[in-house]
Amino acid sequence: MVILLLLLGAAYALATRSSGNDLPSTEPSIATIVAGGSQLRTPTVSSETPVPNLTASPEGDSPPVGTPEPLPAGTPPTNATELASGSYGLVRDAGGMHVSDTLVQISCAADDIISLQTSSGQYLIQIPSFPGYDCARASESLASSRGDSTDRGVGLEYLRGEGGRSNQVIIGWGSGGSNTLIVLGVYQPS
Repeated sequence: MVILLLLLGAAYALATRSSGNDLPSTEPSIATIVAGGSQLRTPTVSSETPVPNLTASPEGDSPPVGTPEPLPAGTPPTNATELASGSYGLVRDAGGMHVSDTLVQISCAADDIISLQTSSGQYLIQIPSFPGYDCARASESLASSRGDSTDRGVGLEYLRGEGGRSNQVIIGWGSGGSNTLIVLGVYQPS
């Protein structure tokens, strides 16, 4: 209780501190809590105190904040055709998302290519691969979202990026889970 009162006293001292012209001061100050009350002091800067000089260049050497880095480019799988945007075994309606294909197998065709074998065919999902993220890591995430369900339902929706947006694939599972991945492309063997 005493500490709370001391903190409130320090806050009050900071809030009611004013300069000589009865306007609130903009000088930095330090509140020191001592037994029985609080003190307020203004720090002094001597000529030996280093003061950093920060400047910002309008040209700038780095991209503006919020500018995404480009995805690492990969080589599309050979003997495969990129799919058009659309749903493949995934149906959306007023009741939500439903899957119509059955999962046969998930494997890695390469470090950057997930092979998703379903009852309606094979899909090659090319992901951006970088240190710490590759097909094996992405496949673990897919298996985790699918869960231990005996329901092997699966479907996907491919959204080709337009207007500078990235390609995405939504993989829906019969268990109700789903994954959304940023991808370089989704292909079917030709």
